[in-house]
Amino acid sequence: MIPDLRVSIAGIELKNPVIAASGTFAYGLEFEDVVHLDRLGGFVVKGLSREPIIGNPPPRLYETAAGMLNAIGLQNIGARAFVDEKLPKLRTLKDTICRVRVECFLSQHAVWWHSVRKRSPFA
Repeated sequence: MIPDLRVSIAGIELKNPVIAASGTFAYGLEFEDVVHLDRLGGFVVKGLSREPIIGNPPPRLYETAAGMLNAIGLQNIGARAFVDEKLPKLRTLKDTICRVRVECFLSQHAVWWHSVRKRSPFA
């Protein structure tokens, strides 16, 4: 018999408590050769901005006595590219929650993202 690993976090039902973290898991699809994405309870994709951001120039990682610091600089493909290129494949995952965070630096960016979500067939 397979154990029931379902959990509820902030009212969101997950089939299990295994969640890949934002930033370390990119957009999820980059790891599909390593991890069966549909076996995860969920994952949080890299933060997105309205326009693509190339991020900071190298070096981006700094070793310290207490660990590592990173200064990636919010590198991302942009919200529109995510909706067009990544989201269709992510939507095929069965019972796996995908959380997306969009950085809105200006109030008009928030209005723009709301309009993108309303037009998306995946909203």
